[in-house]
Amino acid sequence: MACEPLAGKRMLKITERKTKKDWAYFLEDIGAQYKSAEKITLVMDNLNTHTRIIL
Repeated sequence: MACEPLAGKRMLKITERKTKKDWAYFLEDIGAQYKSAEKITLVMDNLNTHTRIIL
């Protein structure tokens, strides 16, 4: 999911897996929404790092 809160926009893409190719295609989709932009700033959260550490 990608969101632009100040503009009230949200993009969602559901895929069977979470592969690098899926991510790259999603970034292309985002880029297509902002063709006239000189720069797109992404703030990302890697959900795979949100695991509990047991010592």
